Amino acid sequence: MKKMKIILAGGSGFLGTTLCKPLLERGAEVIILTRGASRTEGSVRFIYWDGKSDGSWQREIDGAEAVINLAGKSVDCRYTERNKKEILTSRTQSVSALARAIQSARVKPKTWIQCGSVAIYGDRGSTVLTEESTAGMGFSPEVCTAWEASFFTSEVPVRKVMLRISFALSAQYAAIEKLTTLTKWGLGGRAGSGEQYMSWIHIDDLIRIFLWALDTDHVNGIYNTTAPQPERNKDFMRLLRTKLERPWSPPIPEIFIHIGSFFLRTEPELILKGRYAVPRRLEEEGFHFNFPELDTALSDVLDTKQL
Repeated sequence: MKKMKIILAGGSGFLGTTLCKPLLERGAEVIILTRGASRTEGSVRFIYWDGKSDGSWQREIDGAEAVINLAGKSVDCRYTERNKKEILTSRTQSVSALARAIQSARVKPKTWIQCGSVAIYGDRGSTVLTEESTAGMGFSPEVCTAWEASFFTSEVPVRKVMLRISFALSAQYAAIEKLTTLTKWGLGGRAGSGEQYMSWIHIDDLIRIFLWALDTDHVNGIYNTTAPQPERNKDFMRLLRTKLERPWSPPIPEIFIHIGSFFLRTEPELILKGRYAVPRRLEEEGFHFNFPELDTALSDVLDTKQL
């Protein structure tokens, strides 16, 4: 029996390598489109693409069961004009390139799962944000809007699923490493006012959502891919301190976050802005979260880290 072929575009990063394992356990043939050299590692084939141009990589799309697009420059950087342009184009161009490849494939994939972000809603305070909420204002919402437009306007005859992903909690994720390190150094206080909401999701639930979207034929359109209970930054940090058995830490004023972000080569809005996004469609359509509450999610992640 021929193996199911799954294409992971931009799949050589943290999320792609995490998703790759359960796909292999299912017996799938996994092909990762990467900006690195073409190679084979174990049972996974890595195929070079530049994320925008046509090329020999397009042959891999033919006969694939599904395409999962994870490509895009990391937003964990300074928002210089150069970086902003690359953040945008790395997303829209990868979508366009995949659309052309699917269109030209003799045997087209059945499903295209596309990564998006809850950042599309912008900073909306305590407003509850569902899949039907409008996009926010500013650079991040504008990027996400263009990203989604390139996906949904591409005329390819496949089932399209857009996952608007929130902050993923994982022992291997760099953001958790940064937060735990700062907390251990006594810098685990709230960021700015601490009132900004953090939409989050445990990595296990995130991977299960990808697999659920892959397996479930009626899944279609946009899904907020986030746990049901967002937390304010101040409550997130308080719980993190408790889990790490650290005492109260003073708040970090906004000015210090701006200064620190400059030296860490990141953008302060990633810390100071938030949103109250909820997974309305996932819950309505029967997806069950293993980690719906932050308390148990952090306990699992930090136990995995063995801190």
